[in-house]
Amino acid sequence: KGLEGVVVGTANTAHNIAEDMLSAEMNQVTMVQRNKTFVLPIEYNTKVMEIIYNNYMPTEVADRLYFFLLYGIVSVISKLINYKSARAELECFKVLEKVGFNMK
Repeated sequence: KGLEGVVVGTANTAHNIAEDMLSAEMNQVTMVQRNKTFVLPIEYNTKVMEIIYNNYMPTEVADRLYFFLLYGIVSVISKLINYKSARAELECFKVLEKVGFNMK
């Protein structure tokens, strides 16, 4: 409480650690970005995964479909959905860039 902290990195774990530090009432938390970071909002991934993982298909069947039959197809679908979603929300990514966050 009342301390200052530095998190080196900006991927998932780094964000979790920074959030934990703020929850512990640290005065300031600084994140140091070493490389460009791939940003994929969870909502994008959910759109893709709900095609296979849903209330209509048993998990075991969905796993087999995903890993053995459809991985290549799911990869293509993911890219298309993610690209379309990102294009629709350009402002969100522009805000990150404006504050100095480098994205892939």
